[in-house]
Amino acid sequence: MPSPPYPWVTSLLLLSASCRWSQGSSLPAVTGNPAASCITDADCSFNGVCSQQPAACECDPAWEGPSCGSVRLLPTTRTAGLRATDDGQNTSTWGGTVSLDSATGLLHMWASEMAYHCGIASWKVNSFVVHAVASADGVFKRASSTNASRSMFPVFTHEPSVSRGPNGEWVLYWSGYPDGHTLGPPCTVCTNGSTPKTGCTLPRGGSPPTYMAWSVSPDGPWSIPVQVLAAPWDTNLAVVIRQNGSVVGVARRNGMPVYLVTAADWKNASSYQYQSTTPLFQLPPKVVIEDGSVYLDAKGRFHAIFHAGLDGIHTFSEDGVQWTYGGPAWDNNVTFANGETYTFHRRERPHFVFGDAANPHRITALTTAVSFGDDNDQDSCYTLLQPVNTA
Repeated sequence: MPSPPYPWVTSLLLLSASCRWSQGSSLPAVTGNPAASCITDADCSFNGVCSQQPAACECDPAWEGPSCGSVRLLPTTRTAGLRATDDGQNTSTWGGTVSLDSATGLLHMWASEMAYHCGIASWKVNSFVVHAVASADGVFKRASSTNASRSMFPVFTHEPSVSRGPNGEWVLYWSGYPDGHTLGPPCTVCTNGSTPKTGCTLPRGGSPPTYMAWSVSPDGPWSIPVQVLAAPWDTNLAVVIRQNGSVVGVARRNGMPVYLVTAADWKNASSYQYQSTTPLFQLPPKVVIEDGSVYLDAKGRFHAIFHAGLDGIHTFSEDGVQWTYGGPAWDNNVTFANGETYTFHRRERPHFVFGDAANPHRITALTTAVSFGDDNDQDSCYTLLQPVNTA
């Protein structure tokens, strides 16, 4: 069994050292200090240190740019991530949250899968959460082979986000209706990972609450799900659990704005609450963010990544309360190891992978949900894994 960091990171780095991604410009970057100079590490987005000789940011290996706001994504392969097939057809998945089991060296993913070979347009009636495990080449395989056996939490469940408890517990959050819903039956007339333009009733309403379950093993068994948060929209809740058991997280509340969420005890469902009616960020005009993922760096500072349109967004905070919007960190153009570049129609649900057991705060890859066409044409999608520079 390989020891993290996984060999595919080194292999792709050697294959394509000269093909690094460069930051796109579809959204304006807004940072604490967008100039080349800096005063504190916050001016380097907490992704580097402010060197005073001269006053400039020295970025961590995974980041680059004047304020260390751009992820140094490496070319990837077309099979890296979770690209599933069943019965000779594509099976669509929509983003995966990943955590490393340091005891085994395996990466575990929880992803949203669309039932009956449908695409992301069917998510409100076809999505369910599945568990997958990575091989040494960065390819994730689902832990079970049939819908019934691999469905950890059945239709409708969506947007899983995994965190680790103070004693290593695996804590999973997701949006869903554990006892069923009234939005309509699943779409069953899809083919090859795409939803047809006609033949299915796809609801636009519905506001699923957020549930949590936990386990001492990534393979389960899982605790009985409990509701921790609810809002007029699905919340996209993502959290970090601190050593004292308290929670700091981000979630939607009324539409797309993102708000601070805390809990005194991660196991106590009643302690989860929004902390303010004011959004967490002052965003640039026409910028809307969602699909947050939160993590701590080696110095205990908070970071969160989101998607905004076609861009990935990085934000940061020293205390988990006052946050800074850092601007675009990647875009929807992906370069592959053979030198080809593909522009995906959508790139959402970002999660960083921390795949180095010896350095648990080291970012080794990024997973995102990517789709090939719009929801009315070709909504087939999969969960892409792209290595991040670690040199």
